Amino acid sequence: MRGVFSGCRVVRAGRVSRHRPYCASNFAINFPSVGVRSPLLWREALTRMTDPFDALTSFQQALLDGEISLHPAELDADLFLHVDKPAPGVSRLTYVRLDRQLVTALAIMVQTEPMNGLPCFQAGVAVPEAYRGKGRAKSVVAAAIAEMKHGLSRNKVSAFYVEAIVGTHNEPSKRVAEATISATPKAVTDEVSGLPALQYVRKIES
Repeated sequence: MRGVFSGCRVVRAGRVSRHRPYCASNFAINFPSVGVRSPLLWREALTRMTDPFDALTSFQQALLDGEISLHPAELDADLFLHVDKPAPGVSRLTYVRLDRQLVTALAIMVQTEPMNGLPCFQAGVAVPEAYRGKGRAKSVVAAAIAEMKHGLSRNKVSAFYVEAIVGTHNEPSKRVAEATISATPKAVTDEVSGLPALQYVRKIES
């Protein structure tokens, strides 16, 4: 699996289903199963895909094409943020590290349905092949969570959840999720593929 977390899904009652609402900027995304590159709405791409590396590819192209803007993060000088609202009441925060205009690590946090009455964000992360094996995935996820905690606490949100879904055989992803989200995942079933997966959940409190 090329990406790390399959971050565009919602887990409830032990099964996993795809999260639906995302924004409406035009990106191109590659689906390995069909081997073609086709233009899709960002919303449609993230609804269909399971590999966050596809999101990185699309985000990189959109950045080079000048279709999106980035803002410096508040706590980490090497982190940049793109925020959009793909649907009313739904926020998506995309955090990236850059080498000039090349994305070297990407973490996506998408607001989903509340968990235990608190806001919940689905996590997705990907790193280009040339930059792997250097701790970049763990670093960008940890930095993204820290930035979210800082920003949400300023807006009177005292606690929230971060959730990630990882395939049971995806060892690199499991190591990242265990290091940044939870060391005690819950076994779940992917409702779309029927494959076993692990749900990692972390409650963040300010």
